[in-house]
Amino acid sequence: MKTSEREIVEEAKRMEEAGVDRFSLVSSGGYLDNSDLEKLVGVYSQISKETSLKICASHGILTEEQTASLKEA
Repeated sequence: MKTSEREIVEEAKRMEEAGVDRFSLVSSGGYLDNSDLEKLVGVYSQISKETSLKICASHGILTEEQTASLKEA
């Protein structure tokens, strides 16, 4: 993940302040490795705690376990 987790969360907060109600996260490649998944779970969790934004995402092909992890966050 090239952009830091904090930078993503801060951008989400700026977008909410600008009147946006959804924030999209997109990753490149066909799948997420465990390291990227852990970072995204942290980002999703922080966005959920610090904003009222709905999260949209496109992360390629995920396993059921990966999908459940992101949904719980």
